[in-house]
Amino acid sequence: MNAEQVVTKLVVEVTGENTFQNFYEVQAKLSTDTTYINLGEATGNIFELVGARDGLVYNVRARSYNAIGVRSAFVEGSHQVVGKTAPPQNVSGFSVNVVGTEAHLSWIPVTDLDLSHYRIRHSSLTTGATYSNAVDIVAKVPRPAQSVVVPAMTGTYFIKAVDKLGIQSIASTSSVVLIDSIPNLNLVETITESPSFAGAKTECFVNDSGLAGAGYRNRL
Repeated sequence: MNAEQVVTKLVVEVTGENTFQNFYEVQAKLSTDTTYINLGEATGNIFELVGARDGLVYNVRARSYNAIGVRSAFVEGSHQVVGKTAPPQNVSGFSVNVVGTEAHLSWIPVTDLDLSHYRIRHSSLTTGATYSNAVDIVAKVPRPAQSVVVPAMTGTYFIKAVDKLGIQSIASTSSVVLIDSIPNLNLVETITESPSFAGAKTECFVNDSGLAGAGYRNRL
């Protein structure tokens, strides 16, 4: 793949037990085709078909031959390609660190080659929260980022990986946060009302809207 396009590869790994083997020859074709494509002849054991088509079944066959050109019989197999259509890995190592009014989210980077970004959601629930019922707080954290800062809120934070085709990881990863107090709240004064006060009231009167006057003084 490159930055603009996702390319699927069929990777074939071959092994052999004969010590006189010098080369491997590997071929592949769509199960519906009649002609094999030669993936190469080499001393190595990894062969690739670049541009394989997702969702289709390929027939693969391999054989070895020695230094004088004696070849073994082909060993055959089949494989259904799942490349671009495969969901990215689930995110791991997701944690939330609250600093003041900020929540610092971090995670272990997903290694999928076609990874596009991460999606962050939040629910106000601390138990029973689900990704589908949460709301986006950061719709796109581009790769290769592995952290982001968001507002600190009580509830459950979720994260999913998203690939270049918009396919999300199967399961979300979550972290619950409990914020007990509002940072930087400075208590200056408290007032306790006394609605049952029975003292005398002066310099005031009662009208249709309630108690009124230029001023009043409560006294026992």
